[in-house]
Amino acid sequence: MSYSSRLLIIAIGGCLALLLALPSTPQQDDRDNDSDANYARKERSETSNPVSVTIANPIQIERENSVETAWDEPNCKTPKSHDEADLCQQIRVADAADVTLSYSRWQIALSVATVLGLALTVLYARNSTRAAIVAAKAANSSAVVAEEAFRRLERPYLYIKITETTLLRQTASYKAPPGIQYQLWNHGKLPAILHSISIGLLNSPEFPLKSTMATTEPTYEIIWPGSAAKDFRFIRVCDAPVGDHFQGARATNLVLYGILEYDDPTGARHTDSFLMRGLPNATAFVIDGGEEYNWHETSYPGDRSGKKPGA
Repeated sequence: MSYSSRLLIIAIGGCLALLLALPSTPQQDDRDNDSDANYARKERSETSNPVSVTIANPIQIERENSVETAWDEPNCKTPKSHDEADLCQQIRVADAADVTLSYSRWQIALSVATVLGLALTVLYARNSTRAAIVAAKAANSSAVVAEEAFRRLERPYLYIKITETTLLRQTASYKAPPGIQYQLWNHGKLPAILHSISIGLLNSPEFPLKSTMATTEPTYEIIWPGSAAKDFRFIRVCDAPVGDHFQGARATNLVLYGILEYDDPTGARHTDSFLMRGLPNATAFVIDGGEEYNWHETSYPGDRSGKKPGA
């Protein structure tokens, strides 16, 4: 294609583009507006025409013949109307509610009675428990008392028996120390295994006494029930010179103070303390000093703390 032909084609294309870009003419616009107005008038004319409605015959609804009902006493077995049946149903519901309420009241009463019964049972059990505790304590106390009584009865009892006091009344010409002779006796029901003896014969001692002022004599002699020790023992008056004598009222200044320790076959350890004062002319000795110096103590195996009841 030649150069001139190309220019011609370009010129023709530019003219066509210019024609398409130009606005429409007034005549064309008028034709378009007339067409739109005609369409609107046609729609208005169609809308303004009334729609024909054909009215048919009216519908008749036949109602049931009304039935007279005795509202005070409705026949609930064969109700004659829906209202009567509904009333009967309401009556049944009310009766059921009354029965339920009655059952609820009985249930509440039964619950209250059950709670009261449980409270009484707990109270009775509490009282029974307390009574059982009191009975157990009483039984235990009785057992302890019985055991203690048995131990008191079934045990050895050692006593000192003064067999000779003439040496206290000798004149100054008699060349022997003043003193007494005694023997230990077991008046209990069990043998006594003697452990130690500490007995002093004191002249006008100062009270309270802190010691027997005598040397403890260890021994392991067995003294059988109802029997005496095999040997007699002699005690001289502490710090009294040879030939001294205690006649008349002077003998009342003499005090015999002693402590005995012995066991029984059960293993119990017994300790006896005693104090005696001489009678005028030293004819005998009697218990004196009260519980402070006259007592018995027993300690059992496993408990050597013991206790000190009255003699």
